[in-house]
Amino acid sequence: MREGTKHEVLILTNGKANCGKPLSTVLPALHAKANVFALTIGSFSASGNKELTSYVSKPTPAHIFAVKNFQNLQKLLNLIKAEIGISMPCIPFDL
Repeated sequence: MREGTKHEVLILTNGKANCGKPLSTVLPALHAKANVFALTIGSFSASGNKELTSYVSKPTPAHIFAVKNFQNLQKLLNLIKAEIGISMPCIPFDL
């Protein structure tokens, strides 16, 4: 990862992990390298909320955002695309 640049990660989730190894195994390394945000889609359980708040950087309220459903997510993405004016591919990185 390039030195001197902002490193930010956005996790799209319903709040409950359900695949792969537990995210808790990589969170310390991720938090050491990046500011972590979450965008939740739909509603989720109290346990999902607790899990989600453990993913994001602090202060938690400044790092969690929500949309009601996938249609609202599409509207949000369209607004973001219009704001930046171009589409830029994601750049992979290793922890």
